[in-house]
Amino acid sequence: MHLNGPFSPRHCNNEGYALATVIMISLIISVIIMAIVSSVRKKTVLAQELTDRNAAYLKTYSAMNEVVYKILTSTFTGMNMEIRQQDGKIINKWNLYGKPINLAKGITVKLHDVAGRIPILFDSRYLRVLMMNKLHDSAKVNIFADTFADWQDKDNLKRLNGAEAFDYRMADYAYGPRNFYIQTLEELKLLKGFDQDIWSAIQDDIVYWGSGRTNYLTMSKNLLTVLLQDDSLVDKIIQLRTAGNLTARIFRSLTGLQPNESVSFWPSGWIKIELTAKVGKSVDRINAVIVKRQMLQQPFIITEWKK
Repeated sequence: MHLNGPFSPRHCNNEGYALATVIMISLIISVIIMAIVSSVRKKTVLAQELTDRNAAYLKTYSAMNEVVYKILTSTFTGMNMEIRQQDGKIINKWNLYGKPINLAKGITVKLHDVAGRIPILFDSRYLRVLMMNKLHDSAKVNIFADTFADWQDKDNLKRLNGAEAFDYRMADYAYGPRNFYIQTLEELKLLKGFDQDIWSAIQDDIVYWGSGRTNYLTMSKNLLTVLLQDDSLVDKIIQLRTAGNLTARIFRSLTGLQPNESVSFWPSGWIKIELTAKVGKSVDRINAVIVKRQMLQQPFIITEWKK
């Protein structure tokens, strides 16, 4: 006896096969759609990141132009620069001791008077004092000082705690001492056995080269503490500076320090600029040192530039 019609076994088998086929096709279509959506989402995110990155890039250069213009057209005081209108009225004051300044949404700048830092290339008389006070480890300081000196001198005579070409070869370094002045601050990290603790201790208070003058009014609290060796005095100086009441006269009366051929209590005209722009998740930075001084018929020169 054979059954035909909608309830026959053959008909049921065909319906089951058709249903499985439809489900499989639906799954394939779903996978394809999900892949397309994922791809589109990734491309959208990438496009947004590129847009943000370009926007941050443009903002840093635009902000740098604004900062340089204001430095050139402002009037310096002991620790600030006064930004004026054409009629001479002061409309703003920017500090020269590294406190962040908000230029616009997502854009900040730190300005440092180079005279308030230690110029490591030509004038490192305070460097050893800084390291000793931060690290309290004479062995590390001596190794750094001798290795740094051996890196820059032209001979192959090793200092007591230093390292010359032979020592670099024996330690499997792919290079040896430059036998000349370092070219950037980061080159210090190439010294044999360089200790990251050294860099952490000095990086915020050093500069590559400077004007040859010292301005205590724009020094960091850390460097003031190292040089003045009086925490309560330094706290008072920082409070006065934060309130905008610190002057050269007040500083001299508090510390007894007097101006001389190397100490001026006035910005040097060498200004370190640390500019940061953030757009979305993208961050762009420019670090530079400009000299507010007319040379070769130009209103300023750039001595450092790091992008």
